Amino acid sequence: IRSTSSTNNDGNSIIGAYTSTPIRNSGDTYFGDDDCFLFRLCPDIRMYRPSNNSNRRFVFFRGIPTGKVRSDLSLHGWGFGGVARSPRLFVRGTFDDCTAAVRDTTYDHGPLLSTEDVTNSTVRFDIESLEVWGVGADNIIEKALHLYGGYRQTADAALEKARTVDKAQFMADFKSGLFESNFFAHRQQMQMGRGECLLDGCVNDDEDWSSDEGDS
Repeated sequence: IRSTSSTNNDGNSIIGAYTSTPIRNSGDTYFGDDDCFLFRLCPDIRMYRPSNNSNRRFVFFRGIPTGKVRSDLSLHGWGFGGVARSPRLFVRGTFDDCTAAVRDTTYDHGPLLSTEDVTNSTVRFDIESLEVWGVGADNIIEKALHLYGGYRQTADAALEKARTVDKAQFMADFKSGLFESNFFAHRQQMQMGRGECLLDGCVNDDEDWSSDEGDS
């Protein structure tokens, strides 16, 4: 992850996380093992392994639920350490307003971002670029890619369903007259105003313009 600070201009950091277990849509339920760790490559190299008093909250992945028509992407993403409502590192599905903290009870303490210090518990950042690497034997990587492909198909199907439902709902609201009072109110006013004096100095449609032209 190459980060850009969303609160200041102190420069970029390169950080990341490793998990030895396949990523799965786990909601707020943590998974992983003692081989998981967090790391930083820039501005210097640091590694944060599970601490001796690890509570085993290694990683969770809050993906888009299957069949979910409308979903806020800012609520979905990867979380590492901490607790589900406040993980040590959280990468949002929108790639902005992500968070990183200095400490938690799963991994060793220390800053992930270059803007962090021991007095600042959480720093918000945006993501400039992100890479995901699969490591292991060929069969493991192939299985992981297959699982990811299935997740992408589910996510794309949910988005397509949302678009279809949104169009259908719009047409239903349009036909019911929901938009008429706001978008087409001027048409009704114009129709009601025909033959009436709506503004000072105007004339009715029924008036004889020829008499005025003859006087001019």
